[in-house]
Amino acid sequence: MRYYLKSILTQVEVYCNLELKKYTMSDKKTPIKVSLEPGKKYAWCTCSHSENQPFCDGSHRKHNATPSLAFEVTEAKEASLCTCKLTNNPPYCDGSHRK
Repeated sequence: MRYYLKSILTQVEVYCNLELKKYTMSDKKTPIKVSLEPGKKYAWCTCSHSENQPFCDGSHRKHNATPSLAFEVTEAKEASLCTCKLTNNPPYCDGSHRK
């Protein structure tokens, strides 16, 4: 019984630490303005673990998190890419971070 209780407490502690880390990973929750080029493939980070926000650096693999979202543009443009991950129009910011 004692071992079982200790095991549960350890799991809860680990879960809590993961949850805290998840919410403190990216202090920046405002969009990042980027220049996008046609013909170039982009990978937008969906998990917030990337050190290269708003783009994926593969960190989701290490954290067993959601994979990136691949996208391309048809014309050169400036765009505000979401970093809060709450957008309804990924990878573009739709202002959800203000709600």
